[in-house]
Amino acid sequence: MFWLVRLLLLFVGGWMVSIRYFVGIYYAGTYECFCELDRGTFYLVTRQSLFYQPVVFAYYPLDPDARYIREEEGTHFLGFAIASYPAPRRGGGLGVPFWFLTAFTTALLWLVWRKTRPKPRGFPVELAKPIGEKGGNAG
Repeated sequence: MFWLVRLLLLFVGGWMVSIRYFVGIYYAGTYECFCELDRGTFYLVTRQSLFYQPVVFAYYPLDPDARYIREEEGTHFLGFAIASYPAPRRGGGLGVPFWFLTAFTTALLWLVWRKTRPKPRGFPVELAKPIGEKGGNAG
């Protein structure tokens, strides 16, 4: 269950970082693959590459006053994004908002906790025989 807590903390931390900073990891070989944390959304994209590039890590602060519209074409709904790229860059991309990742992990953590917690069975201290006729003190 601790792996779920760690995953939840990772998503919350990623959400907080992505609001102020752009973070990305890129690789371009035969296919171009990259993961980005950008303004509350996790993007994963793979497409045919037009050039070779070794693994690159990008990190820079975002301008808080800038209005942001994702340049890639695709469908957007409630922070989710899906895109497909035509030739010559065949491929696709997916964007998942951190609010969804955090809520999903929290629900999964709650479900695992409910299924694995010990079930209570009566009062923890029960007498083998009651004292007296009515179960109270004799006398």
